[in-house]
Amino acid sequence: MLKKFALILAAVLLAAGGFFSCGSDAGKTVLRVVHFGGSDFPDTFNRATAKWRAQNPNVKIMLEYVPWGNYTDKILTEVAGGSSPDAGWIENSQAASLVPRGALLPLNDFLEKDKSVSLRDYWPAIVDRYTYDGKTYCLPSDVAPIACVYYNKNLFQTADLPYPKDDWDWNDLVSIAKKLTIKNPDGTVKQYGFFTTDWGNFVYFAGGRMVDNVKKPAHCVLNSPEAVAGLEFFFDLVFKHGVMPALQGQGALQDMSQEQMFIFKKAAMVLSGIWLSGQFRKSVTDFEWDIALAPRAPGKPYPVLSTGGSGWGVLKYSKHPEIAWELVKIMTGKEVLTRMAKENFQPAMIELSKSTNVWCKYPPDPRNKRILNMAMEHVVFTPFTSKWWEIDSKVFQPEFQKIWERTRTVRETMNTVVREADKILQSKN
Repeated sequence: MLKKFALILAAVLLAAGGFFSCGSDAGKTVLRVVHFGGSDFPDTFNRATAKWRAQNPNVKIMLEYVPWGNYTDKILTEVAGGSSPDAGWIENSQAASLVPRGALLPLNDFLEKDKSVSLRDYWPAIVDRYTYDGKTYCLPSDVAPIACVYYNKNLFQTADLPYPKDDWDWNDLVSIAKKLTIKNPDGTVKQYGFFTTDWGNFVYFAGGRMVDNVKKPAHCVLNSPEAVAGLEFFFDLVFKHGVMPALQGQGALQDMSQEQMFIFKKAAMVLSGIWLSGQFRKSVTDFEWDIALAPRAPGKPYPVLSTGGSGWGVLKYSKHPEIAWELVKIMTGKEVLTRMAKENFQPAMIELSKSTNVWCKYPPDPRNKRILNMAMEHVVFTPFTSKWWEIDSKVFQPEFQKIWERTRTVRETMNTVVREADKILQSKN
């Protein structure tokens, strides 16, 4: 999910302008900047840094694109060889691989000397994500709580249902989703009431956790009573209540993505992040829509939510760390983050995120974006370890398949998941 968010962000973030012309480079300081952005990124970067480059004509910036799948490996390989780019765009899950292996310079000395930047200006959760053993390794640029329940207003009106409220719970979700689930004469589902691919949020909603310590995970705790309860509810949406399609196994949804389900009115509600809104604004032409805060578990307080986000950092072997720091400040400063907000990416800077003239204003849909400021008070990131991706592919995917196939219960599966995940977390490699 976070990878998908980052790729979408790369494609649309601040798109405009033209890239810096090479020209004569004699005597210039060359600053290598690595990124995973798409073809629009050079234009984006040029617009963001135009003023600074004009003030520093002796500096030439070399943008180096590295595909997402090779990004951390490319940086780590260079660092192992005693070299690195000067600065880089670092998605939060990439930091989990790069920071513990020493690929980024701590920014504490820069922050101590440079009073133009204050970490207090940014959401504490994303600052903490880039803080490891008391040192900060990136300045945040954006956040992305997976807190948005997109809902089709027209389908609610047709069913004579009130729109979901931001303090609703799972009982409300099931009741509403059942009324919005419509079957064909042959018993197949024509329209589902709800859809999401994000099972992890239901662990958090129920008060569970993924691991014992997000920063330094040693044990998976998905077999706790709270985690099991959250997962059981997630699967009950499919197997007990019949309001959501299966993701895997017999009868699983194969031909439509989550966003397509919403666009083509195959799902009345979908739970995801704000990044889907860009596609909805372009593709939805025949109904109105908005977002509500994800529902909490009955009897539980405001829900804890998973989140995405990214930032900018200085790489370990930067030849020009002071100049790289200036670039990092620009890419995480008010001017650039304001432009990000207009592309509908929530700024990591609290002032801009709460501004009625920035984040809450542009673009007009969804109108209820203020809930994402509420969500940022209660977010949690994925475990801070590169092994989490290995656990996902080698443990979660094959074991969850057994639940989808109805050959294992959630509790049985989670006991196996914990055992196998712990082997990976505690391995030496």
